[in-house]
Order: sequence, then C-alpha cells, then structure tokens
Amino acid sequence: MGMNVDVAVRWQIDPQDAPRTFTEIRSEDQIHNAVLNAIRGGVRDRMVQYTINDVQQRDRIAEAMELRNLEPPPQVVQAINNKIAQEQQIETERHRVEVARLQSEQQRLLNQTLTSEALP
Repeated sequence: MGMNVDVAVRWQIDPQDAPRTFTEIRSEDQIHNAVLNAIRGGVRDRMVQYTINDVQQRDRIAEAMELRNLEPPPQVVQAINNKIAQEQQIETERHRVEVARLQSEQQRLLNQTLTSEALP
C-alpha cells in the first residue's frame, strides 16, 4: 500500500561544480532525474522510521521532513478513524461499567448500614 507525499525542494548546482556535473551527466534532464531520484530515495529512507500509527501525526512528520503535504491512502485514513472510534467506544463502556460498579457499591454500603432501628 502506497502513501502520497508532496515534497517541495529547492536545489541548485554549485557553480564551481557545474562544468564537471554537465560533463558527467550530460544534460539538464538527466540532472533533474538524478535530483528527483535522490529526493525519492531520501524521503523513502526517512519515512521507514514511522509506523502506520504515526500517520496520525502527519503534521509532525511533515515538519520533521520539511514536506508540504503528507496524505495517507484512504484505507489507512479509514483504519485510523475506525481505531479511534473503537477506542472511544471502549472508553465509554469502561466509564459506564465504573459508574455501575460505584452505584452497586453505594447500594451495598447503604444496605449494610441501614438497620431496623435506623428506619422510622
């Protein structure tokens, strides 16, 4: 599964290296291709340090890599949203169970402390 990454790069050839660069690479298109391949490799190498769960923090990743836009595939976005919804549902259920437990404990304590003498 791939991820789309929009990268903005500013680069220039060192004027002192320009003659050698054009002699070795021969054309401006080849230079652009070499730069593009280097950028792709660099982004790939940096992205492998992030897990699919880190995609939720895409702004932090984009900032760390100086990327303009980091857009995960729709399946990943849906999976992340499903995971968040499931975690919220679990937390809501835990809260409901805790409230029920506390109410039950309160009722038990009330029943223990009430005696026939305490009732009017």
